[in-house]
Amino acid sequence: MDPINLGILSILLLFLLLFFGFHIAICMGLAGLICFAILNGWQAALSLAASQAFSVASDYEYSVIPLFMLMGLAVYTSGLARNLY
Repeated sequence: MDPINLGILSILLLFLLLFFGFHIAICMGLAGLICFAILNGWQAALSLAASQAFSVASDYEYSVIPLFMLMGLAVYTSGLARNLY
């Protein structure tokens, strides 16, 4: 498929998914995955999606976010947050 037509298809797919009420991140991910699969095949697209998801989940900067939220919840439920301000 021509790259220009594929770009137009991805933008149309993005807006179609947004129109149906999907979240923006899901729309962008699906549009990119489908267009990458059209170019390189489904095996390569799913392999890339799996390896990218694992590399993001195992990254240190993203792994501390749930722990930071857990710390905030512990401070809030213990009542320390009320005494700080």
